[in-house]
Amino acid sequence: MDLQRIKNKFQSLFGEGGALYTAPGRINLIGEHTDYNGGFVLPGAIDKAMYCMIKPNGTTDTIKAYALDLEEMDEFQLDDVPIKQWAKYIFGVCLEM
Repeated sequence: MDLQRIKNKFQSLFGEGGALYTAPGRINLIGEHTDYNGGFVLPGAIDKAMYCMIKPNGTTDTIKAYALDLEEMDEFQLDDVPIKQWAKYIFGVCLEM
C-alpha cells in the first residue's frame, strides 16, 4: 500500500493530518475461533493489512469514514449500525474504543 496516497487522500477529504495505524492480516491454519476459548491455534501472517488514518472531528459520536480501495464514503452515529458492509468493521472498533 502506498502510504503517501493514504495521507494525501485523507488530507483532501478531512483536512490536515491524522494518526496512521495498521493492522496486519492473518489466517488460522487450524483452530478458527478457538483461541479465545482456550483452544489451540496456528495463525500465520499474510501480506495484507488494514491501514487507518484517524483524527478527532469535533463530535462525540459521529464517524466519517472513507474506503480508499472502494472509493466510498460513509458517515454514521455510534448508536446506529452503518449500512455499508465495509464500515461495520470500523463501527465495531469505534464502539470498543
